[in-house]
Amino acid sequence: MSALPVTASRARPARPADAGERLVVRARRTLDALEQARHELAGLAGGTLPLGTFQTAGRAFRALLRGAFERAGQRRHDN
Repeated sequence: MSALPVTASRARPARPADAGERLVVRARRTLDALEQARHELAGLAGGTLPLGTFQTAGRAFRALLRGAFERAGQRRHDN
């Protein structure tokens, strides 16, 4: 797999290239899906959730997911 530019090389200010635009769309869909999952899971009882990811996604989302679950649990206990 060859590298694709994600920003237009000479544009100032920087703007997304075609590959960058596609990544932005996918990233927004992913973030929207995570937010929807957070809302759907907010009312559920605590427990464990096994989650499989590939390494780079795991690093990127681990803190985000942990924080979301902790905040959801805190709100549930505050009510």
